[in-house]
Amino acid sequence: MRREELSLPQNPKRDRPNDRWTCGRVCDQKCGKDAKRELPQCAHGPSRDGRCPVFPACKPRRSWAGWRRRIAVVCLATFCMVLIVANQHWLLPSVMKPGELTQPHAQILSGTLTSQRCAACHEPDALSISAWFSSAAGSGHENVLQTDRCMDCHHSTMDRDLATMAHNLPSVERQNRSERIRLTSLESGNPVNDSRWTKTSLDQDNIQCATCHKEHRGAEADMMALSDAQCQTCHSRDFGGFAASHPDWKSWPYGRGGEIAFNHATHAGKHFPATLVDGTATVFACGKCHPSQNDSNTATLANARSLGGELLRTASYEQACASCHDQSLDIQVASGIELASLPIVPQRVSKKVAGWPENATGFYDGRLSPLAQLLLRGDESAARAIRNVPDGDFSKLRPDSSVSDSAALTIATQLQAMMLSFASEGQADWTQRVRSGGAAPASTLPILRSLPPQFIQAIYDKWFLDDPQPLSTDAASLAPHERFPSRTILRVNWQPDDLLLDDSPSSDSLGGDALLADDVLAGDVLADDVLADDVLVGGDGLLNEDGLLGEPLGDALIEDALLEDPLAADSTLSDKTPQVRQPHDLVSAGGWYHDDLRMAIVYRGSGHADPVLVAWIDTLAQLAKTDPIRVQAAEHPSVAACIACHPNSLSMPGQWRAASLVGRKSEFTKFSHRPHLNVSQLGDCQHCHVINTQPQALVDFHPLTKQACTACHLPTAAGDHCVTCHRYHIDMR
Repeated sequence: MRREELSLPQNPKRDRPNDRWTCGRVCDQKCGKDAKRELPQCAHGPSRDGRCPVFPACKPRRSWAGWRRRIAVVCLATFCMVLIVANQHWLLPSVMKPGELTQPHAQILSGTLTSQRCAACHEPDALSISAWFSSAAGSGHENVLQTDRCMDCHHSTMDRDLATMAHNLPSVERQNRSERIRLTSLESGNPVNDSRWTKTSLDQDNIQCATCHKEHRGAEADMMALSDAQCQTCHSRDFGGFAASHPDWKSWPYGRGGEIAFNHATHAGKHFPATLVDGTATVFACGKCHPSQNDSNTATLANARSLGGELLRTASYEQACASCHDQSLDIQVASGIELASLPIVPQRVSKKVAGWPENATGFYDGRLSPLAQLLLRGDESAARAIRNVPDGDFSKLRPDSSVSDSAALTIATQLQAMMLSFASEGQADWTQRVRSGGAAPASTLPILRSLPPQFIQAIYDKWFLDDPQPLSTDAASLAPHERFPSRTILRVNWQPDDLLLDDSPSSDSLGGDALLADDVLAGDVLADDVLADDVLVGGDGLLNEDGLLGEPLGDALIEDALLEDPLAADSTLSDKTPQVRQPHDLVSAGGWYHDDLRMAIVYRGSGHADPVLVAWIDTLAQLAKTDPIRVQAAEHPSVAACIACHPNSLSMPGQWRAASLVGRKSEFTKFSHRPHLNVSQLGDCQHCHVINTQPQALVDFHPLTKQACTACHLPTAAGDHCVTCHRYHIDMR
């Protein structure tokens, strides 16, 4: 049927569908019992204000359009009122807060005003409702992500530049680690598929903090809790349970080595049973060196608490080693290091060096210390001469070779010049020589600070400036006390520097008086004894202990006593003659001394972690592994004793302390002994760490397999979530 053929009703005379009022003549009065009478609507209809222009008593009715308009006006007014109220800054945080903060964040902001708590983590402009409708609505967050706000507080725990990268690692580092894991799995016979590690559905270099850490979930919520599903968002392979799907490991714990060399098998099976305490063999107890927070030792307890109750992975020398190794270590490091020693050269060479000591003249002998070689080789001629001395040993030189004589003459001259320049120019000369030798002067500072230039000056004067003359026959026949006239003994001119720096008592301590020179002792039975002078006048000698030296009349009394009865004086003093001591015994606590018999300047080490020996090894670490100085020095007993326990001390930088594995965030895998020690069976360390007692074993312990962990780590027991043993954030700093 066509539209024009339809029978449509006529439009009312006043067809106003959008009017807010309609005619009210539709009567609701009941006509009769069940009937309803409807009156026809007025053709005029109600006015705009809702009044009937014909019958004032008629009550127009509000149309649907009228009701809709009224509802819209009310809603709009209410909404405006809410906006006005909510835009008040003192009410804004309460109105806009999506939920309660987690406990850590709530504690941090507990002392902050309510109006400022949101602004601590969110841009203030974003909190203003009026800003939502302005042209600058996005200015508050322009180029600023929520992760940037998080990093304002967490920048100390991770690198800001790497915060949005997966595992906080650059893509190159992630690829390298994946490759190492793949190669390790191939070696262990359990290859892994590379596809399990990465997934392209998520940008690995743009992961926001809120992706895993959701805030405003209540005080009891754990923002660090991650589900296995979140891990598998990036790791494409869907792992099942830990026992069924996790790959096995083949070589854990790792073998010995690293910073500290320690053999558990040798100590447990050999040394400890041989160590007796009250006649009973000492038990090898792991907890003695690796204490827990329950240890009764106060110092150990403090260290354990600093690790959050975790076991100490490394023990200090004083706690674990000193009781057994102190004595032997003291003997080994006592040999110390030599600054320099004068080699013995033939007379044809020594006469060309001004003041060369007679004690250093003879057949080729002696060694040039590694430290002296380092200080000398900055000079080209000295370096060439050192290369001509095999291993720095002068006894290996050919006695009839002009090359040997030339090398010996150069080294002797340079040694003398080095002592003189250091004595006159001080530490600046040392610094220049060390730098020219190929090492950093900063590493030798502990050596330099312990070696005063005045000490070298006193030794130089003693060795090179004394002019000994042979004694006459008459003088040789005199008794020792008769060789020293009374005026010489009474006119001692002590210098403060000599008392402080000259550790080896000698006749030179008396101020260099010509009458006390070595020529007075020619022919005496003690003439060849370098300590004979000490017995008579120097160091702890008899006259130094005589209280009369401090008296005004002391000189006269001593002179009269010696002149009247020399024998009586000799017999009286003989009871007080001290025991002759070697030069190195005078510095039993460690320090520098000079040995006039060997013509050497030596440092005596003392105990564990001697600072001078540590500085010397740190200096050697800067030299090439094949450098003759490093090779020769490493063979010295004092240096070898340090390297034996610290094999990485010769690396760059030198590693002297074992790094604690607890809390180290540079690895994906984490482990804590603390919860495991609550299990009585695991309280014995050797339940998991079984010592490998096989001879020549490459590792200290038998490997710990996955089966040892799956016994407890099940979904219904200890749990097998990924984050139980793996951390997400990796810190390479």
